[in-house]
Amino acid sequence: MIRFGPAGIPLSCKGRTIRDGIEDIHALGLHCMEIQLVRGKYVDELDDFEELGGIAHSLDIHMAIHAPYYMDFLGNGYMRNKSTKFLEFAGEVGNKIGARTV
Repeated sequence: MIRFGPAGIPLSCKGRTIRDGIEDIHALGLHCMEIQLVRGKYVDELDDFEELGGIAHSLDIHMAIHAPYYMDFLGNGYMRNKSTKFLEFAGEVGNKIGARTV
């Protein structure tokens, strides 16, 4: 089955949380959502993503994670370490939410 859905919370969504976005995507009849971690910011509570993954699974919404736009694995040690941490964090979030794609 080919699935369609937005990157991020739909503009039509009244709420601005990921939970609201998942529920709105289901109401729109779409079947996937990409969580955008593109700015390289961290989230405090990874456990919340496990609950969101359960909600998405119960609504048959496939989840994906978009890692930061810019990562530098060939640069100096600081940028390489920062990029590695961002990618690992995206993987952790993806694992918690049950993402099929990072």
